[in-house]
Amino acid sequence: MIAKIRNQQVPEVNFPLIMLIVTQFLGLLINKNNFAIDLALLICSFFFTRKVDIKYIVISAVFVLLILARYLMGHSEVKGYFAPIHHCTKYLNTFLGISVCCLIQYMSEREKRIMIHIVCLCCIVTDIFSVVYELQSPLAIRYRGLYGGDYPWIVSFDQIFAYSIFAVMIVLMYISERVKYKKDWLIIFTAVMNLFVLAFSKLATPMFLAFMIVIMYYTYFLIKKRKLYIIVLTYISFFIIIFSKQILNIILALNTGEGFIASRVNAVINALLKNGGQTTSLSNRKIKIDICLNSLKKNPFMGIGFTNFNEYTVGCHQDWYDILAVSGFFGFMAIITVLILYSKRIYRYTENRKDKMRYVFGLIYFFTLGFFDPCLNISIIIVVFGLIPNMGVLLRRKNEKGI
Repeated sequence: MIAKIRNQQVPEVNFPLIMLIVTQFLGLLINKNNFAIDLALLICSFFFTRKVDIKYIVISAVFVLLILARYLMGHSEVKGYFAPIHHCTKYLNTFLGISVCCLIQYMSEREKRIMIHIVCLCCIVTDIFSVVYELQSPLAIRYRGLYGGDYPWIVSFDQIFAYSIFAVMIVLMYISERVKYKKDWLIIFTAVMNLFVLAFSKLATPMFLAFMIVIMYYTYFLIKKRKLYIIVLTYISFFIIIFSKQILNIILALNTGEGFIASRVNAVINALLKNGGQTTSLSNRKIKIDICLNSLKKNPFMGIGFTNFNEYTVGCHQDWYDILAVSGFFGFMAIITVLILYSKRIYRYTENRKDKMRYVFGLIYFFTLGFFDPCLNISIIIVVFGLIPNMGVLLRRKNEKGI
């Protein structure tokens, strides 16, 4: 059965897929929600016509419809940033992302390389615009629109997280596998530009998660035996937890810079050490988590739904806490179960061992991100579930001409 499924091929040219990929990795000024809905209908029609992975698409579609139905039955009049429709859009984004990743699975290696190159070209265009804006107006990437209006084609908040893990995986793949033959300079240039944007963004969360993945990735490949890796990682984790205060004090003593990043690092460390320091990001996250947990206590099994959805009942930031507040334990477990089952399916269908390991580290990034920032967006889902498990095709070329 598996062999039969894998032999199914999809057409090389798929306009809805190409358009969705382009819009998700270019900083385009469009009404993303309406455009995403139109693309959802196109992609749905494609999948149901081709009968590709129909089981997973149906399951995802049912979840989206249930969430939208619950939204309509308990529609809140809240508008703007805390409008409940934004929460519903997360599930639509997840559905679209999974649809795209299902399609990528059935592509040939040549088609996968083309798809990754399309993403790279989109990333480079957005990165160039973002760097130019940042050089003209410092903190333009971090605080988009606060310094004299919008910035067309600048990298979005969601894209920064997708770009960071994409760049890190490209670099780690080329370094760890010691590629000696002709390199794909488009991919390498994309990684460099993405890392530049990440550095310019001065966003602590994607930087921290990227650094965490680098450490874990290299630890694994330096220690070949998996059991030994788990033992060493456990000991290192316990060491960091036990001596965390001493480690933070050492970093605080060594960090003598006066720039934005240095002052932000000091503020975060002082907040963690309870020395009186605090950062807006940390304090806001704590407040949002408390709000979500308090809402969860009111209805722990089914959540508060959308009737009482507003800025005092949900955080509208960290996805896992928001889902707990809105959908309760039952809804949270259902959503997480679907994501885990789909994650296992991708792992099972990924044949190359090194691709499997890169995918595992991508999953660690994805699920960890949900505790700090939004993770249910199309860009991150496409990168983690669609591109990272297939990055090995860039190294498995049958001839020097590549694609």
